[in-house]
Amino acid sequence: MIALQKTGQPTYVSAPEDLPFARIYLISGPAASGKTTFSTKLAAQRDAFVLSMDNYYVDEDHVPMEYDEKYGLAPQWESPDAYDIALLQQNISELLRNGTTRIPSYSFAQNRRIGYTTCSLQPGQSIIIEGLYT
Repeated sequence: MIALQKTGQPTYVSAPEDLPFARIYLISGPAASGKTTFSTKLAAQRDAFVLSMDNYYVDEDHVPMEYDEKYGLAPQWESPDAYDIALLQQNISELLRNGTTRIPSYSFAQNRRIGYTTCSLQPGQSIIIEGLYT
C-alpha cells in the first residue's frame, strides 16, 4: 500500500502503476525496507531517474560516533549527520534547473566517497529520490 499526500490528506493506492504523474517522487522507509528495489521498479515503469541518498554518505571519519552497549563506540550511519544534505539539495536543484549534475559515488567497501558521475535528466523526466530521510 502506498500513501499519496495531497492537500494534507493521504490517499492510498495498491500498485505503483496507480500513482499519478509527478515531477518528483520521494521514497522513504527504514533501513533494508526495499526502498531501492521499489524505486528501481518504479523508475523502469515510469522511465524516471533515481537519485539515491546512499550516494550522499559522508566519509566514515565524519560520521557521528555514539557509544552502544553491545558494540562500544560505533559510527551512527543512520544519523542525519551521516549524509551530505547540502550536496543532495544542490544536485536536485541542478537537475531541475539545468538537466545535469555530478552525483557522488560512494564506496561501502572503503566507507568513503570515491568520485563523481555526471548524470542527465531528460526533458519531462521524473526524479525518484530514495533514502532513509527523504
